[in-house]
Amino acid sequence: MRTEQSQFKALHGIESRGPSLLGRILGVAASMILLAGAFVFSLFLFIALAAVGLVVGGYVWWKTRELRKQMRAQMEHMQEQMNQQMAPASGVEVIEGEYVREEVVDDGRGRQ
Repeated sequence: MRTEQSQFKALHGIESRGPSLLGRILGVAASMILLAGAFVFSLFLFIALAAVGLVVGGYVWWKTRELRKQMRAQMEHMQEQMNQQMAPASGVEVIEGEYVREEVVDDGRGRQ
């Protein structure tokens, strides 16, 4: 039993074969062109996003520079205050170092 499509092909002498060599070559060429176009589009999109990111980042950096100066000055001021509080009284010599405390344990028999 033949379907309508196969009957139509049989009546009009159309054979049911795959695409010709020229059709396959054109298909591959069209696919390559589309792939290259997609690559170029994604490249331009990446460049545009990078440029926008740089502009926005530069704007934020420029607008916050005064705030960074104020914060740096405040941190220096706080550091100076801490140094003054931690400084020893005049005439006192501070020797820094570490020590280890060893405890002597007597076991009751005169041994240590």
